[in-house]
Amino acid sequence: PSFIFFYIKIFPLLLPSFFRHLILIIVLITLTLYTIVFLIDPGVITKNTPDTNDPNNNEKCIQCNLQYSKALKCLHCSYCDVCIENMDHHCIWVGKCIGKRTKKYFYIMLANVSLMYIILILSVIKYFISK
Repeated sequence: PSFIFFYIKIFPLLLPSFFRHLILIIVLITLTLYTIVFLIDPGVITKNTPDTNDPNNNEKCIQCNLQYSKALKCLHCSYCDVCIENMDHHCIWVGKCIGKRTKKYFYIMLANVSLMYIILILSVIKYFISK
């Protein structure tokens, strides 16, 4: 609701039409990426995960007693209480771990948000300079 208010009332004062539509497109892409990151499995390691039964190159998670291959580079998330393949971090904004399968979508989402804020900040600066 707040974005709709800003898009209708505030953005016309600050932004030319092209940038308003660009920000709308960026917001839609960001929401789509957020949904993808939220819905996709980040790479939870289970007993049925391939390479977990390799006896020569195994490690054991202390928290969940799961055997996994060192090649998976997994870490245990204390929030989710699971091991995640190639885990980066647990994101409180998404409510999930960022792992092997969600990293690229998460970082593209962050780039979109950063681009949107850069456009908004530059537009506000331009607005106040012109007044």
